[in-house]
Amino acid sequence: MEYKVAILLNKDRSKLRVITKKLLHRLYPTFGQLDRDIELPELDRDIVLPEFDSFAEVLDPKPLFLSTEEAIPWDRLSECNLLIWEWGWTAVPPATVLEIRERMPDLKIILFTGPLDRFWRELDYRNFELHLKAANASHAVGVMLRDMQSHYAALLPHAFVFHMPVPVDSGLVGIERANPSSKEVFLGAPVRFTGIATQLPINTFLTFRRVLESDGDLKAVCFAYGRNEESEAEGIIAQLGLNESVRVSRYMRPLFRFLRSMAGCGIGIHLPHSFVQGRLALMASCVGLPMILSNDSETHRYLYPGTTVRWYDVAAASELARRLLTDADFYYKTAEVARARLRYYSVEQCAARMRNALDVVSGKPAERALR
Repeated sequence: MEYKVAILLNKDRSKLRVITKKLLHRLYPTFGQLDRDIELPELDRDIVLPEFDSFAEVLDPKPLFLSTEEAIPWDRLSECNLLIWEWGWTAVPPATVLEIRERMPDLKIILFTGPLDRFWRELDYRNFELHLKAANASHAVGVMLRDMQSHYAALLPHAFVFHMPVPVDSGLVGIERANPSSKEVFLGAPVRFTGIATQLPINTFLTFRRVLESDGDLKAVCFAYGRNEESEAEGIIAQLGLNESVRVSRYMRPLFRFLRSMAGCGIGIHLPHSFVQGRLALMASCVGLPMILSNDSETHRYLYPGTTVRWYDVAAASELARRLLTDADFYYKTAEVARARLRYYSVEQCAARMRNALDVVSGKPAERALR
């Protein structure tokens, strides 16, 4: 069956944002500094980006992008037979989904749940009834981590719950290679050190500080999404005595630029205390960068089984970092395992899981094992 897909984004000017990102990805390989010896046949088409937006394009090359901040184009939506939406924290997304469900009762709906801990931490309890109604109006639930399946199966017993990780396009794999001789360490995103959205990334920096004790020539880079995050990170890093060793960079688009930055590093350390999707681990796998990661995320454990630790275990993390820096066999084995397991997150496998879920909720024969 062919699917005409609509996806609801929790932002304004959704189509313009998506088109701009696509344009940047198509222009950068031509005008940027990617290795000219690497063939990128995938660039003959639009690359599927490893973000929530990409779920629509997995099944439909030209999906309909909807925005919670804009009027719904009902004439175009009427042509769709699938809606994908993200369980946001405000009342707007579920209210929009319920409005769509009322006008289009036969439309199949997949709910993408996002970070489990953040949703329940930031949800206004007064909106829970509305969120639950919209979730119950959805036929299938795609969870970003396999660990979450039993939680949502218990919460929404009517729905088919399956693993729906952010896909990785084959066009992103192998365009850059990590530099094992580099003295720069990738420290991921600081996000927030304090407050309701914190991921307690301070352990990432404590680990790097301990590794510096045995290799003082090391430098590190982390990135921030916004100006406030950048300012907060610089302040904390200075107080930890790392301002001479760690630089903060703003997140770079298109993704090719970010991958190039990661590939300039020798190893990576990222220890968030949160159920993150694991996109940084996915990107590191694309460029063959060995990472030390927190084991809260199932994606981290799957891609890097030999280098995951508890988010607070600075001693174990620093010891693994030293081993990656000094043991070439361990370094290459860690990178190769991640690259091999990256296939699970391919666009093709993601599409197969989504089609299987839709077959299940449509009453067609399907393989529930594909969850």
